[in-house]
Amino acid sequence: MREAVRSGALGLLDQLSFNYLYELGALRSGPFDSWMLRSPENVLLEIGSHLVSMVLDLVGSPDAISVTTDRAVKLPSGVQASADGVSR
Repeated sequence: MREAVRSGALGLLDQLSFNYLYELGALRSGPFDSWMLRSPENVLLEIGSHLVSMVLDLVGSPDAISVTTDRAVKLPSGVQASADGVSR
């Protein structure tokens, strides 16, 4: 894909979408007191950095980034967590 984008074979890109369908294992099996589940920023650092690095590798710095998540999970501690963060 990198070669196709860089060579121009795909033409001028005006939008790039990634569908990341792999749930963070700690949301279901713990450890529920891990650093990742202490704040929304930590979840973003754990998951989001991988997706952003793919965008940067393919097209460089984007003009805008948006994120949509689904399937919030209620942890045994009562914390509500999803890929976009953790709330208490």
